[in-house]
Amino acid sequence: MDIYDSFIEWWRKNYKAYSAALLDIDGTLLLGTEPILRASEFIFLLRENDFPFLLLTNDSIRSPSEKSILLKRAGIDINTSEITSCGDAIKYVIQREHLTGKKFLMMVMFGHPNYAEEHGLLITTDISEIEECAGVIVGELNFDWESFIVAAINFFIRHPERFLIVPNPDSFWRSGIGNDINIGAGGVGRFITHILKEYGIEKELIYLGKPHEIIYLHTLNLLRKRNILEPQTNLSRIFVLGDSIKSDIWGAQKMGFTSGLVFTGVTTEECLEGHAIKPNYIFRRI
Repeated sequence: MDIYDSFIEWWRKNYKAYSAALLDIDGTLLLGTEPILRASEFIFLLRENDFPFLLLTNDSIRSPSEKSILLKRAGIDINTSEITSCGDAIKYVIQREHLTGKKFLMMVMFGHPNYAEEHGLLITTDISEIEECAGVIVGELNFDWESFIVAAINFFIRHPERFLIVPNPDSFWRSGIGNDINIGAGGVGRFITHILKEYGIEKELIYLGKPHEIIYLHTLNLLRKRNILEPQTNLSRIFVLGDSIKSDIWGAQKMGFTSGLVFTGVTTEECLEGHAIKPNYIFRRI
C-alpha cells in the first residue's frame, strides 16, 4: 500500500469526495499538551472550505469543554461543540439498562462536568461505598490503582451481575514525553476481567469508545441532528483520520467509513507490517 508523505497536501486534492470528517485528537492533533506539526493548519483549512467535521476522542478524563481549552492552548482553535467524547455514549447504556439514578464507583479521574452525572448517574469515588453501587466505571491516570482494582475485583466476585463500564477501550496512549506511554482504561478493565476469569468468573466489559459501534452511532446521530449529514449519505463519504490502527482505523472500517492512518502517534510503520487491519490511506505526517 502506498504511503503518502503529507496528509494536508493529499486532502487539498481529494476533500470534495467526502461529506464530513471525523478526527482523532491524541496522537493525531496533540501529543500530550503539544500540537502536532501542521494540525492547526489543517483545522484552518477545514474552516476555510466550510467542511463539516467533528473531533472524536477516547479521552474520558477531560470533558469536551476542558479538551477544547487544552487544544486552544496548543494553538488549535476548536470549540466545545466540535468535540465528541467516548464518555457521552454512556447515555445509551443508561437508557438500555434503566440505570438512571443508580450509583456507580468511578475510578477517580473524570472531567468537569462529569459525563456520567450529566446523563443521570450518581457518582462516588469513595471505595467504602462500593456495595451501594450498581457498577464500576474505569478511569485513568492519577488514582490509587491497587486499592480501586482490588475493591473492584472483590465487588464483582460478590456481585458478578453488576456493570463494569470502560469509556476508553485503549490499552495505552502516547504521553508526549519522549516515547513514553500512559495506561488506558481498557488496559485496566481487561486486567480486572483477566483476574476474575482466573478466579472462575466471566465478566463482560461495556465499552463506550472507539472502535466500538456505540460511539459511532452517537456521532452519526449528532451529525444528522445538526444537519451536517443527510440520512441517506453513503458512510464511505465520511473520512476518519487517526493514529491508532486498533481504535481509529478498525472502528472506521467496521462502520464502512473511509480511513486514513497517520504516523504521528501510537502506530508506526513497523507496527503496520503484517497487520490484518489495513487503512484506506496512510500518511507519514499531517
